Amino acid sequence: MNRLAQSPSLYLRQHGENPVDWYPWGEEAWERARQENRPVFLSAGYSSCHWCHVMAHESFEDAEVAAALNQDFVCIKLDREEHPQVDEAYMTAVQMATGHGGWPMSVFLTPDGDPFFAGTYFPRDGRRGTPGFLTIVQSLGRAWRDQHQDVVSSATEFGKALREGLARDLPAEGQIGLDHVDHVVEALHAEFDPDQGGFGDKPKFPPHAALRFLLRYAELRPALPGEAPSELAREMAVSTLEALCQGGIHDHVGGGFHRYSTDEAWRLPHFEKMLYDNGQLMGALGAAPRDLLLDQAVDRCVAWLKREMSSPSGWLYSAIDADSDGGEGSFYVWRIDEAQAVLGTDSDFPDRYQMAAEGNFADEATGERDGTNVLHLARGKAPACSAELDSLLAARGLRPHPATDDKAIAAWNALAVTGLVAVGRRAEAEAVATKWAAFGTELPHMVVQDSPYGEGLLDDFAFMANAYLDLSLAPGDLWWERAEAIIDHIVVHFASPGGFRYARGNGLFSLSRPFVDNATPSPNGLAARILRRLGRNDEAWETLQAGAGWLERLPQACPSMALEVLELLAAGVAAPPRIARPRPVATLSLDPSVIAITPEGWGHAIVMLAVPDGFHIDMSRGGGISLELTGAYGEASLPSEGEQLQGTVEIPLRIQPRGGGADFRIKVFYSLCTQSECLPPQSAEVSGVLSRP
Repeated sequence: MNRLAQSPSLYLRQHGENPVDWYPWGEEAWERARQENRPVFLSAGYSSCHWCHVMAHESFEDAEVAAALNQDFVCIKLDREEHPQVDEAYMTAVQMATGHGGWPMSVFLTPDGDPFFAGTYFPRDGRRGTPGFLTIVQSLGRAWRDQHQDVVSSATEFGKALREGLARDLPAEGQIGLDHVDHVVEALHAEFDPDQGGFGDKPKFPPHAALRFLLRYAELRPALPGEAPSELAREMAVSTLEALCQGGIHDHVGGGFHRYSTDEAWRLPHFEKMLYDNGQLMGALGAAPRDLLLDQAVDRCVAWLKREMSSPSGWLYSAIDADSDGGEGSFYVWRIDEAQAVLGTDSDFPDRYQMAAEGNFADEATGERDGTNVLHLARGKAPACSAELDSLLAARGLRPHPATDDKAIAAWNALAVTGLVAVGRRAEAEAVATKWAAFGTELPHMVVQDSPYGEGLLDDFAFMANAYLDLSLAPGDLWWERAEAIIDHIVVHFASPGGFRYARGNGLFSLSRPFVDNATPSPNGLAARILRRLGRNDEAWETLQAGAGWLERLPQACPSMALEVLELLAAGVAAPPRIARPRPVATLSLDPSVIAITPEGWGHAIVMLAVPDGFHIDMSRGGGISLELTGAYGEASLPSEGEQLQGTVEIPLRIQPRGGGADFRIKVFYSLCTQSECLPPQSAEVSGVLSRP
């Protein structure tokens, strides 16, 4: 057993018997790396991830791979759901290096945290000319020893590019408006699959933010000026929801939806079930036109949440694994004879759900069929009655159940609350929200075995405030007040000139300002929604304008942003004129400005840098302070590294003439910081005169 065996994280405990000398994410691992000048191997994943399990079995349980890792690296295993801000930062590095992302994430880092090799899943041994993980580990270990300076230099440049990428702004070309909203529909239509629903090619993921946007667009857009594809938006959303509910991505027997489909027709899923998917799909289903198929999907999803995802204390669990004792998906698939043994040979269930004697489920890697079937409802067929599905559910319950990750993540619980309200299950929604409301504005990132764990991130706060507003029955009631308290907390702790930061604190993991929708909505989009719903429209517009460049350039990736623009315009709240914010600056002065030179040839003065209110200078990051002297020689006593400087910073200066001139100039370089970010470096100048004896 290693250090992970007693971790609160199920994912880390799954690696507790690996021969790899794993550390959990934390200072202990990094301190060892710095002391021994060893590179770090960071492996990130989550408990229900199928390919994470594959790499664990192939490589992390292998003695030879473990020996190579233990010899040359400090090895850190990260649960991406515990520390999403860390995962997001290094996943950006993976995407920069490879052009794609995914889990497991495999990143090799210097002791300073700069990446020098990044990827996702690697097989243990090479395939089709691609080196295997063992070869990669051995090669990188040799490179660290034999080409150390080159590796560090390359990693430093990579780390600089990563920080710039995470902190980058995308300035908008103009005022955000209705044309941006319409363009999102056009961009989505360009990727729409009219035959199977959804967007793009395989693999297909449920397009949560797009569904919510399209349904609301169809409702609101006809009342606004100009012609727009409102009916097209409705058709794209409804046909996609119908395809999801018919497909194998839908667990027809047990309720709920799997993570994604490996094919374009939603038939063959990866079988993990995530709370955030199901919360959002309930929200979309609740907004869609009612029919038998969608209603049954809602009823069985709610039943699944109560049966399999609810803790005895009332929290909602995060996920259910894709794998069980029989392998990936074995809990969910059926042979025809198994279904007939439960329902009888005269049942039309196998035909209705397109089961085949040879099976329709093929192993993703080998393509082999084993006679089992994923249930997907034939087009034009009504779903089976609840009695038949319940009989199959009871029979399935005798199989080995996949593992449940019992941590409760605040943001995901909030999405489920919103979904439950949307489908009319207010009592269930309020019961969950009440558990989290007990924390007030000290919201943890998650709860593990009834104990809070980790500091809340922007999505935890924003999604929860939105859920509270969903529960509010009138302005000023208790849920409304709770939402107001949360958004005030967000403004104080997460605001920056370029949008809300994902995480508090300093350094790499607090640089991101997420505007793009991913598996969950854009936290900045949700922050704008809360501000708009609370009547703080100018603040909502300010947040949306900060992300307008993303909406202009990646419209299909920003439906949450577009939805809030639409909501404001539909309510008659026009965007205020764009006003350029003055950049905060520090002012520089010199005391005295005329410096007397002693007979020994030196003069003394104090350089005073006045830091504006609400900012500080952090000598450990952002560049600190440096000083440049022109027209004289001098020595400055700069503040110590690690200090945080506020108010007026006094820098003692010892100076002597240079040549025959008396005039000199001092230029101070500095970077102003808030609690969440450091602004780009700036400079200030002051002149002085030397008075000779």
